[in-house]
Amino acid sequence: MGDVINVGEHRFVVSRLLVHEPDRLMEGHNVAMRAIINIEDMEKLAFAADLIQHRYLVSGTKSQINQLIQWQKQSLPAAQIHHKQGAHPLALFWQRTENFLGLASIILFFMAAIAIEQLAQVHLKKEQVFSAICMSLGASKVTGLQLSILKWFFNILLLIPVVVVISGICHWLVVNWLSTTFPAISWQLEAGLMAKTITTSVLLFAVFHTPVWLTLWQTSVPKLFQQNQKSISLGLVKLCALVVLVLVAFKYSDNGLLTLMLVGSIFITILLLVAISWAALTFGEKATQRFSGLIPFSLFMMKQRLLSKSTQILGIGLSTFLLLFTLMLLRDLGDTMVSYQRTHDGNVMISQADQQQMNAIKEWSMKHGIDLRQTKPYLYAKAVKINDQALDDFSQKPSDSLATLSRSIRLHWSQTVPDNNRVVQGKWWSKDSDKWQQISLEEEVMTDLGLTLGDTLTFIINQQSFTFTIAASHVYQPGAGSITFWVQMPATAVKHINAPHYNMASLEMDDDQWPLLGQMWRQYPTIRMVSLGELTKQFDNILAMITKVISGFAVMIIFLAVIVILSSINAFENKEKKKNCVIMSFGF
Repeated sequence: MGDVINVGEHRFVVSRLLVHEPDRLMEGHNVAMRAIINIEDMEKLAFAADLIQHRYLVSGTKSQINQLIQWQKQSLPAAQIHHKQGAHPLALFWQRTENFLGLASIILFFMAAIAIEQLAQVHLKKEQVFSAICMSLGASKVTGLQLSILKWFFNILLLIPVVVVISGICHWLVVNWLSTTFPAISWQLEAGLMAKTITTSVLLFAVFHTPVWLTLWQTSVPKLFQQNQKSISLGLVKLCALVVLVLVAFKYSDNGLLTLMLVGSIFITILLLVAISWAALTFGEKATQRFSGLIPFSLFMMKQRLLSKSTQILGIGLSTFLLLFTLMLLRDLGDTMVSYQRTHDGNVMISQADQQQMNAIKEWSMKHGIDLRQTKPYLYAKAVKINDQALDDFSQKPSDSLATLSRSIRLHWSQTVPDNNRVVQGKWWSKDSDKWQQISLEEEVMTDLGLTLGDTLTFIINQQSFTFTIAASHVYQPGAGSITFWVQMPATAVKHINAPHYNMASLEMDDDQWPLLGQMWRQYPTIRMVSLGELTKQFDNILAMITKVISGFAVMIIFLAVIVILSSINAFENKEKKKNCVIMSFGF
């Protein structure tokens, strides 16, 4: 407090610390730096009109709000309205977060399915004996099935209070931890959501237990006493587990590419675990089969038991792989990002500078020997329609891309494919092409919004409407800087669009050159710059949060891995004892 900040020729004293702005809550979450000054001082700074945005707070009835929204869509399509009767922007943000965590929890459901499969084999034997005894005493098959269902239901009822208390405590801890990042967030008891979650969990466990009930219904008393291990119930357990995983993926999937990548990576990991286990044991057996002793015999027995132990191998192997992978990823991600940015982007990033300011930066950098790494022009545009549909009507699913397009974005122009981009669909425009109303769109955005080549996007640029056709799709490729753009158009389009031009650039400055930056900033206060240290600090804060989240998942994975091991021991203990007795009878 009390420090002085110079903006242009004006001095401002820091008198308050801005933590939270309740009146901007409806605008969604962002991490942009901001300050509040007196409106009279804003007029004295004489910023350009295109840099100033106006916000209005209005109050009205539901019909008046609907009328205002319809008027805005027709008369001011570039304006943005947030109203309490509509979908809160933060709700979509948290819904996307919930969906991502839900997809990630497929791993946990996979682990739980393995443990339940192991325990179901033991439980099936007990239910078979119990049902057989009831039927031998005169009870009908329906009565035995009803008793089994009632026992399962009462066990669930006894577990629910314990689970609710533990989940409530964990929820309270998570909310308190998030309150340091999101001010004013507080823990609240949501009875409706809790009831919905409990009901869903009970139904999922009922699906897991369905094979046991089907087996009891389809078998007779002699078959119940035989306890045939090759019963159809074991296949049904695997089928029911697969159904549960598909239901979870369908419930939380709002991005086909993300779901396919996550489920596909789990499937590939499972195949690798099976293939590596089989190949290692086969190679070991072949290499030692000419010798006698404990090692070749152990390898032979391990290979024979590989199929029966497949669920244990997959459960423990997958949990270990995921734990090591996440820890190594978090360790290397920060260093890799910093190293790449210092190599290609320098240590100062300029996010906005008009043409006059950019010319001054070039002269200033040449004068003082500062390395100007890269520079790219752009103009601001706001998407208002996709295929002649308003953005609000185009899709109701949570989408990061749609939320970003609803605000002003940077529209870049380039006659050739940038060095840090690669075309994956369509064809980039030629240098002598007269068709200027075409764009190339980032592939991830196209996938997220379900767009294809030939679709149209309508932008408002400097109060004018322009419709562009998607002619190509590009992706980012490392090696030539990290400044890239979602939307790019031909350079010839600039002749037809009357709008202010801006530039992004990056600089590499030595330690003794940093004081020169203040002089440049004082002369041109509207230049938007941020240092690499500030970027990495923000990145480290986000990475710290992600680390805690993944660590929590790792703890749950370890916990479920322990359950898998214990359930495997419980399920195969008697059978393994018999096998070991036979082996020991041969002198081992």
